[in-house]
Amino acid sequence: MFNRSKCVVLAAVLILAAVISLAQPSLADPEACSVSSLPSLVGDNSDINFQFYFTNTDPSSTIDWITVTTPSSTFSIVSESASGWNAFSDSSGAEFDDGSLAPGESVTLNVEVQTGVFQGGEIDWGIYSYENSVPGDLGNNVCQNNTPLDMVDNTPYISNVLASNLTPGSATITWTTSIPASSQVDYGLDDTYGTSTDLDSNGVTSHSVTINNLNVNTGYHYQVESTTPQGGDDLSGDNTFLTELNVPENNNNPPVTSNPTVIPTKTITKGKNPPGISLDTAQVPKVSKTVPTILGTASDKQAVTKIEYSTDSGQNWQPVNQATGLGTKSVSFSFTPLNLSDGTYHIEAEAFNSSGDTAITPPVTLVIDRIPPQIGGSIITVGPQILQPNANGLIEALVGVDQKITVHSIGGPISVSILSQLLGSASSSSNFQLTQDPSTGLWSGILSFTRPGSYQLTIRSVNGVGQVTDQYLQTIESLAPAQVISAKTGGVIKVATTTLYYKDIDSGDWVVWDGAAYGELNPQISSNGRVHLLIPPGTYYLKITAAGYKPLISRIFLVQQSLPLSASLALHPLASVDFGLFHLSLPSFSVSSLSINSPKLSSKIITSPLVGRAFPSFSLQSTDGTTKTQLNLYGKPTIVGVLSTWSPTTIDQLSVLASLQKNPNINVEPIFIQDSLASTSVYLQTNGYNLTALADPGGTLVQPLQVGYLPTYYFLDQSGNIKKVMVGVLSKSELQSSVTGL
Repeated sequence: MFNRSKCVVLAAVLILAAVISLAQPSLADPEACSVSSLPSLVGDNSDINFQFYFTNTDPSSTIDWITVTTPSSTFSIVSESASGWNAFSDSSGAEFDDGSLAPGESVTLNVEVQTGVFQGGEIDWGIYSYENSVPGDLGNNVCQNNTPLDMVDNTPYISNVLASNLTPGSATITWTTSIPASSQVDYGLDDTYGTSTDLDSNGVTSHSVTINNLNVNTGYHYQVESTTPQGGDDLSGDNTFLTELNVPENNNNPPVTSNPTVIPTKTITKGKNPPGISLDTAQVPKVSKTVPTILGTASDKQAVTKIEYSTDSGQNWQPVNQATGLGTKSVSFSFTPLNLSDGTYHIEAEAFNSSGDTAITPPVTLVIDRIPPQIGGSIITVGPQILQPNANGLIEALVGVDQKITVHSIGGPISVSILSQLLGSASSSSNFQLTQDPSTGLWSGILSFTRPGSYQLTIRSVNGVGQVTDQYLQTIESLAPAQVISAKTGGVIKVATTTLYYKDIDSGDWVVWDGAAYGELNPQISSNGRVHLLIPPGTYYLKITAAGYKPLISRIFLVQQSLPLSASLALHPLASVDFGLFHLSLPSFSVSSLSINSPKLSSKIITSPLVGRAFPSFSLQSTDGTTKTQLNLYGKPTIVGVLSTWSPTTIDQLSVLASLQKNPNINVEPIFIQDSLASTSVYLQTNGYNLTALADPGGTLVQPLQVGYLPTYYFLDQSGNIKKVMVGVLSKSELQSSVTGL
């Protein structure tokens, strides 16, 4: 009985297996068809028309269904077709049915595909064919074949974006791409640009585009774009540059410009019978740590009457130190240029004869390089308002509002730029190119941030011999702008008018705040609901209006330090009545109110890794004629203030420091960084302050003290250890209270 049961079960299993085998299509034979495709190479971000040449090589099957599956999810089918076949597509590929392909016959399958972003490599199309297919049943799988496809990363990745050769009316934008691509620059006064250079379709990896007809001393935004013939595209982030001022003539303090004019290569003459003149260029070093004495000769058929020299390509002239033979036909001369700090200079000499004719030598380039290029502290402004760090040591900026940054340098840089990196993002960075003011030597540029977040600023300075110095400058906190929204739905009200009113200090009247003086718009008519206002100290109120909503008027608020307006401004809709197809908003005689929370003055105490460490060692000259070191800071609580003669914030601190310096129980040591002893002494005397200060002309304490903002104060205990760091303009009481008990 048991054996009979086993036999019955075995027979049932065999019958079931036979039924299942009859229900399954035959296994696909890769030899039953042949497939080739074009193209076999494809780039990302491209629209490609593929052709698959399919031949039925199975001698006994007639194919009536063909499936083409995409190689990866980055491929999207746009269209498909084949002569004599019905074609359609789904998420996985293209389908072809209602056709017939007898043994030995071929068909061309056309598939248009949009590729996304992918890494390079080889992947396969999948090709499947079937016979005896009916709706809901593909039938027997006749053939399965894979067609290889090489995937190429077609994106021309952009890097090294830089603005250079800045003049009062032009700028040159350069960048590199990972593969050959076109060149185009979008530029304008804000990050909406509005103007584009002509498209240069030549495929290159090193790109250079010159923008002309720019305004003098104006900040510009720009982005660069490169595309490939295969449709690959890359776009840089937002960058800025500041065009130069017009260089004044007869300037007694000639600048070392970052973008000198084209240097002539032959003698320039004036008059019918000019004299001859030459410099002994073999004796002039290209790079020198000291100012060399330069020799030359001049001659004339009648008489050489005068010899002068210039260090700034002929903008300013001085008589040579020594000239032998003046008034005769042959003169030898020499000169040692005066007051050359680190930088790049173009030396020329000019000879005059008795007829008034002249000749100028071709310039000789001389680089004075005593120290590497270095940046001192910085100030950031919006119009006339100086932005001060918050309690965390961060400057607060606002998306959509440009800030001007100004820095001082030593070491003769010919190029200064700032790299802005959004913390937490590997790709979001911008380059802000600075321009040197020919009258002051200060470098200035435009900071702009398109996304909220913390941005780390690294400043790069390059001198005439290619020395590069990268320094951490500071971190900027960029806040999102205020948003006008519906109080009912929370949705953005795209079109709204925001007006900021200011209480005039003299008259006590409420007036529309003059935003133009700060580089801001007021009133602002938004098209995206955003309000870009960085409000300076004062007393204000806001009014916001929008069609279909009650006006919103804020309560009066006091701003004690710059306030980035970053809040939701909620408007209540007007009451309305519907008449069928018509919608009528009823007038309102009431307004909504809003409170603006203005932050209190920050403590100005910043978190610094220097706290707890000994003050860095130094040896600096004092305006009292002595030399002081860090040992002079021991024995008493000490205030060390890092200042600079160029910074407008310094003048506000002199009387306070002079008063505190009279206190015998504390040390008060102002240090003027990157200022000579002579300039520091003259600055203090000119402003009438009896204040003793140290001069650090070489900026030896800039990096050890991590100076990024002026002024910065360091409070030391009696052992010379740093106990507290504060930034910004401080009152006498703030300084006294901070040093008490140390």
